[in-house]
Amino acid sequence: MALRVVSNYLRLPKKTFQIIDTLAYHAKSLYNVGLYNVRQHSATHRENRAILHGIRPDLTSGVEVLVGSYLPYTRKKDSPFKEYSTYVQSKENENYGLLHSDAAQQTLKSVEEAYKSYFELLALYRNGQLEYRPGSPKYLPKDGRFKLAFPRAHLAIRGRFVTLGMSHKFRKQHGLTGKELTFPIPPCIKPHQIREVTILPVNNGMAYKIEFCYRVPTQPHPLDPDQYLAIDLGLNNFATMVDTATGAAVILDGKRIKSINRWYNKENARLQSIKDKQGITCITKRQARFDDSHSEAYTSQVDALNLDPIRKPPYGRKRRVKRGLYQSALGTLINADVNGALNHARKVAGDSVVPRIIGSGRVNRPVRIRTTFEPSPFAQIKVQPCAPQGAPVASPLR
Repeated sequence: MALRVVSNYLRLPKKTFQIIDTLAYHAKSLYNVGLYNVRQHSATHRENRAILHGIRPDLTSGVEVLVGSYLPYTRKKDSPFKEYSTYVQSKENENYGLLHSDAAQQTLKSVEEAYKSYFELLALYRNGQLEYRPGSPKYLPKDGRFKLAFPRAHLAIRGRFVTLGMSHKFRKQHGLTGKELTFPIPPCIKPHQIREVTILPVNNGMAYKIEFCYRVPTQPHPLDPDQYLAIDLGLNNFATMVDTATGAAVILDGKRIKSINRWYNKENARLQSIKDKQGITCITKRQARFDDSHSEAYTSQVDALNLDPIRKPPYGRKRRVKRGLYQSALGTLINADVNGALNHARKVAGDSVVPRIIGSGRVNRPVRIRTTFEPSPFAQIKVQPCAPQGAPVASPLR
């Protein structure tokens, strides 16, 4: 089983927004209360450790003593120190009573997670694996907001809607019925798959997002290392793809996609520079794919059908008959981007895949996929065959 998350911005009426904003404010206050209790416990532990060090230094050496000094969220019922926990010391606070018990407990667990991460980083620092000493978790701003997490156990799900709980004290204080926080479940999620629903503040509570965490079964997909999908990225032709298994060539039209975002070129360049600086590569096990990124130098100039070496061509002119049309040394007309995608495949898989693709008879007749965005909820997809100049056009696919 795998966990996935669907996140959507909430467009709320004024009353619902005020309810969520008030609850997020109380969650922030409760987080600070829990953090205060943990910090006080840690400070007391350090004082006692300093006193103990003067009596038994052998008991205070090493990081292990410090790592175990934070106040946990809760302790076992049979523990003699069960009252020393974040939950016991914070549940009497008024903010705890104003939140639903699930949301309040998840808030206090976030304090424990923050301190666990801090002590793990501190251990790495003391072992010389971190250059800078990590700082302890900080208090949230006085006017800040914090997330509201609701686990599956007490979610009220009716049909395709989920209702988030509110405490009796909060409902009575604000005159609410308890059904105000009802939200539709995204179409891609089945109600029984939901594990948690979280409300997240954006820009310190100026807006809010809702996240649905749900569980889906995972099925192993066999990976065939001898099959490739070569992709040549562009603008008007957003992606030109050639499949080595069937030899099919597909062009995803990018003109309409470009018109949606006027800053498309600028954003693409910015993200590409970040990708190069961070050295990002992507391996996904969910669909059994392996992405291999490489340089595209000379892929659009070299003749893929003739298996020319992928380097600067020795001849002084390009073989593009016109924009978007490439003429091979074999006399075959082929889409220029398809030729580039074939050269991408050759860089990874070698020349052996090209004869198999050519033999399919489909590579010189790519299918163009045009996307049109209408006011309707779903985009329409138009499929149009794309043939070289002078070649007969096949009937449109339906």
